Amino acid sequence: MMDSKNGKKKTLVPGLRGGLRVFVTLGWIAAAAFEGQAQTPVTAGYRDFSYGSSAISTPTGEKPESKLWWNDGAWWGCLFSAGANAYRIHEFDAQRQAWRDTGTAIDNRTNSKADVLWDLPSGHLYVVSHVFTTNGQTTSSFEWSRFYRYTYDAARRQYTLDTGFPAAITKGKAEALTIAKDSGQRLWVTYVEGGKVKVNWTRANDLDWGEPVDLPVSAASSIAVDTDDISAIVAFGGSNVGIAWSNQRTAEMYFAVHRDADAPQVWQPVERIVPGPGCSGACADDHVNLKADGQGRVFVAAKTSLTRSTDPLVLLAVRSGTGPGSWTSYPVGSARDHHTRPIVLLDEENNRVYVLATSGENGGAIYLKSAPLDDISFAPGLGEAFVKSATDTAINNVTSTKQNIDSTTGLLALACDGVTRVYLHNYRSLGAGASPPAAPAGLAATAVSSTRVDLSWTDASANEDGFSIERATGSGAFSAIGTVGGNVSTFSDTTTGAGTTYSYRVRARNAAGFSDYSNTATVTTPAVVVTAPAAPTGLTATAVSSTRVNLSWTDASTNEEEFRIERAAAG
Repeated sequence: MMDSKNGKKKTLVPGLRGGLRVFVTLGWIAAAAFEGQAQTPVTAGYRDFSYGSSAISTPTGEKPESKLWWNDGAWWGCLFSAGANAYRIHEFDAQRQAWRDTGTAIDNRTNSKADVLWDLPSGHLYVVSHVFTTNGQTTSSFEWSRFYRYTYDAARRQYTLDTGFPAAITKGKAEALTIAKDSGQRLWVTYVEGGKVKVNWTRANDLDWGEPVDLPVSAASSIAVDTDDISAIVAFGGSNVGIAWSNQRTAEMYFAVHRDADAPQVWQPVERIVPGPGCSGACADDHVNLKADGQGRVFVAAKTSLTRSTDPLVLLAVRSGTGPGSWTSYPVGSARDHHTRPIVLLDEENNRVYVLATSGENGGAIYLKSAPLDDISFAPGLGEAFVKSATDTAINNVTSTKQNIDSTTGLLALACDGVTRVYLHNYRSLGAGASPPAAPAGLAATAVSSTRVDLSWTDASANEDGFSIERATGSGAFSAIGTVGGNVSTFSDTTTGAGTTYSYRVRARNAAGFSDYSNTATVTTPAVVVTAPAAPTGLTATAVSSTRVNLSWTDASTNEEEFRIERAAAG
């Protein structure tokens, strides 16, 4: 098909007509808990709605992909609607902790996943969507990856699919597919197919995509990867795009740069991300997530294949220069923490870098860690529980935005539970130039029963976002057991046992980090008191025959476990 305006070829998705528009506006979909305090069974964050049984079980994956974006004073997301049996654009309300289904459709293939990019200068939302597989291969046209472009209408708070879209941009399925836009307005995508790192780009306009090619780098062996490896792309420094990829064959991760002024086939020499300073040995797994800051630095949240308990399992690699030796990695969590599927977010306004990841490795809860951007060092341990539930115990695949965050946007992260098939999220405000809050004071612990301890404290700060509660059993180490929102000063621990000594401590948090700990409060729960049962009454004996006597009595007790019968012969 020819574009009558410029004579260029348009690549349309077979079987779909371009220009589909949807204008249905639906109501708000409320989260299970309200803003201010996560509630049982959600102990951190908020439980959203079910995405149903027909959708892929992990719609918030994959690792380098982003499902959320910030535009026009609000967060938006690509979420699966069970009612529509398709992905739709949703708007998020931070006050209600709720999602509004705008009715604008994206992909109706239930086994697909997406990556989204909001481009403010053009007013366009770009979405690339692919049928998911862990073994990317060429396939039938219905399963080719698709590129959608939407125009935003601020007056109606609505996105409209542009004429001619979606367009086909690959010839197969993929584990992950990501998009970036360079300073010359060229769009790029990367993915892995047939054991090779692939790249494609636009030519004359957003509909004019060529045939995907192997990433054109001189170190060809570096792009020969396992079918389970992935790649990701980022625009950085105002004049470059870069592709990072895992290679489990070589146990290394790589990065290649394309300068916007060069021809699309011209790429700079391959750089090794890891092994290097901060990680040695088997430093590659198929977990990659990218961001870039205003200084042109590139940040890669990645997972290694190291297994010793003290080895770095999740790390943050930072490119602060060019060429060999420009990468340094910082441990985020060790193998004993079992973090997986990390993502990175940057808040340059408040000088913070955030890493969010799942623990355990097959799903569990989402944890958050942060560090100063100019002095990166992450505290040991799991981090702060950011999305956690007592009933949704397989939470995984945290996702957020390609954009950098600040005090205007706050921090929004979305995850899902592939067993209960629900979305969950958490949102945090990020105060401009925030300083850590003051430590809470006067922590007191009261054993209400053998299975419940109530905590109370004095909120000594005016700028906290919430509090983190930690507990130690006996002489053991402290670990986090829950969080509450700002201006909350009580918590009930309902996971205690009888006759056990527990110690508690609490600290406040905000965008700048954690306060010091409160005083430690120690309490011993009461032992279970067992009293002897009351004696039975009214015992009678009836001789039924020479070989049988029947006994009967009145049970005068409510706490007996059994009765013991005794006999004595006369004489």
